Amino acid sequence: MEYYENYASLVVDANKNTILFAHYPTKKINPGVLTKLMVIYVVLDAIDRGTVSPLDLVEIGKISLSTNRFSTGISEAKAMTVKDLLLRISVLGANDATFVLAQEIGNNVDQFVKMMNDAAAHIGMLNTHFSNIFGLKSDSHYSTAYDMALLMFALNKKFTPYWSIFGMKQLFSNGKIYFPLSDISDSFKGVDAFFGGLELSVGYSVFTSARHRESGVIAVAFGLADRQEGERYMVKILDFGIKKLLNGPDSPQYQDFLHHGSRNVDENFRLAKQNEYPNTRVAPLMHLHWKLLGWGMRDLFASAHDQKYYATSSLESFLSKHSEPPARINLEQ
Repeated sequence: MEYYENYASLVVDANKNTILFAHYPTKKINPGVLTKLMVIYVVLDAIDRGTVSPLDLVEIGKISLSTNRFSTGISEAKAMTVKDLLLRISVLGANDATFVLAQEIGNNVDQFVKMMNDAAAHIGMLNTHFSNIFGLKSDSHYSTAYDMALLMFALNKKFTPYWSIFGMKQLFSNGKIYFPLSDISDSFKGVDAFFGGLELSVGYSVFTSARHRESGVIAVAFGLADRQEGERYMVKILDFGIKKLLNGPDSPQYQDFLHHGSRNVDENFRLAKQNEYPNTRVAPLMHLHWKLLGWGMRDLFASAHDQKYYATSSLESFLSKHSEPPARINLEQ
C-alpha cells in the first residue's frame, strides 16, 4: 500500500497557535486535494482586491481533460458565477470549476500556478511549491503539514466571512444537490470546517477545524490511503488534540466537550461498525482490530520499522520522533 509510509499530519491550537500533535510536520509531501485550498485562497484574494466579484459571470469554455476526475459537469452550462464555481471547489473539490476559475483569474493555468506560488511565499510557506492546480502527482509539487496549517490560518484570518464555505453539508447548484467529498462533522460534532478528498497516486488529504466554546483546533493530514482510513485517522488526532487542549480526558472541560460538542470517539466507531460496511462481514473484524490497537489501523499507517514502535508507545511519545516540530505555528512571517 503505497501511501502509508508517506503521510504527514499536524494539530494546532487555533487560538494560541501551539502545536498539539505532529507527525512528519516538515516533510515535503504532495498535498493532493489540499492543493485546492491555495486555489481558493488566490480566488478569494482576487475577490478581496476587486479583480473579480462573486456575482461575475464566467463563460465556460473548453475544459482540460485533466479535469475528468472530480468533474461536476459544468461544461453543460454556458456560464456560471464566480461564487458558484468557488463553492463547487470548496464543497466538491471540483477540478472543472478549478480549471475555469484559474483561466479566468490567471488568464491561463500557468500564470495562475505562479500566483499560487507567490501567495505561498507571502504567507510564509517556505517548503511549498505548486506545479499544478489539482494536486496531481509531480516531483515539483509538494508542501508540508506545517505549511498547510499556515495556509489554513491565513484563510481563516484574512477571509473570515468566507470560512463557512468549508462547512457546507451540501450544495444545491443548477437544479442538483451535491455532497462533499469529505465530511466528518457527523462523527465529530465540534467540526465547523472541513475539506478533503482522494487524488489517485497521491492519496487522501483532509483538513478540519473543530471548536468548542472559546477553544478550537485546526488539523491537517495528507498522504493517507483512502477516505475511510483518512477520516478515522483525523477523528483520532482531533480527539487527541482536543484532550490535550482541554487539560486531559478527565477534565471538566473535556467532559463538557463530550456532552455538548463532539460525539465520543468510541461511540463514533460503534456507529461506524454498524453503518460503514453495510454489505460485508468484515466490519466486526475491522472494528475489533481498531479497538485492540487503540490507534486505529496503525500498523497499516506505519512503515515496517515503525510498527513495533507504534505498538509499544503512547501517542504522546512519538510527537517529535522523526523531526522536532516547532512549538508554535509562526504567523509573523
